[in-house]
Amino acid sequence: MRARVLRLISKRDNWRCISVKVIARASVLQHSKHKVISIEEHTHDGGRRDAGPGPAGSNTVVALPGDADGLKRYLVNELEGVGPATAEKIVEAFGVEALGQVLSGADCASRLAQEAGVRPNLAEDIARQWKRKIEFYGERELAAMIRLTADIHLTPKRVDAVRAKFGSAVAAMEAFSINPWGAARSAGLSWLAGEQVAEALGREPGSKDRGREALVHALGLAGNDGHTGLPWRELMQETLDLMRTTGRPWPEDAAPLAGCAGQLRKAGRLVVERPDSLAQTEGGLPWDTAERRDALRRQAAEKIHPDDW
Repeated sequence: MRARVLRLISKRDNWRCISVKVIARASVLQHSKHKVISIEEHTHDGGRRDAGPGPAGSNTVVALPGDADGLKRYLVNELEGVGPATAEKIVEAFGVEALGQVLSGADCASRLAQEAGVRPNLAEDIARQWKRKIEFYGERELAAMIRLTADIHLTPKRVDAVRAKFGSAVAAMEAFSINPWGAARSAGLSWLAGEQVAEALGREPGSKDRGREALVHALGLAGNDGHTGLPWRELMQETLDLMRTTGRPWPEDAAPLAGCAGQLRKAGRLVVERPDSLAQTEGGLPWDTAERRDALRRQAAEKIHPDDW
């Protein structure tokens, strides 16, 4: 797959941004306490972590998420014959913490029937379906799939999409945990979906990850609308408006978006073109173009001369 390049060119004294995003590989940029990782690589030696099935016939227990409502949704969506009323009875009877042990136990069918009031035939069918899921996916992968549905609130269709993109639900959960907005974009999900994932995972609206990804998304929207250039102040306003649409405005006390743009520029995801006037000489000496760009970026980030950027 070719790299997608969105060029936003400078005009007169306005700085304009160029977004250069390679989408042939799925990678997540991280900052501060997180490392820069590739979500296609899950072990230090470059091999993939085993998210597949465990030994056939092994008695494994899937760790279920703590969200009772999300777990009920999963049971309804993924277990044939289970409706909202049945899911309610099952979760209420055993609780979230004990349900994984019950479903994985040899006496699953009898306990569902006797303690949760599930019809005996349906109870046996649920036990068979659960056993098949563990044998097919393995406990780690199945647990991650349940988390994608229960904790992150993805639909079954979206769970399939992110598993296909990242190679496994385990890898998808790792990516979402590190940078939910970037992982959602890599998986082809909407900005709104990324915001919902981030909120479900407890990420703050003033996260620098969010600021960076919002800038990239705003540039992408401008390109889709046919624009070939955006001045910095217009890009910043579009980005702020984008974040307000989900009811999570950029906090006033958060880091300036110009600083997020500078981090993107250093990472090669955002480039700022200087106006031609900066290429002129001063006192017979040429400008050091790279240093001049950095100086202007720093000035904008520090709000020294915001109108100059």
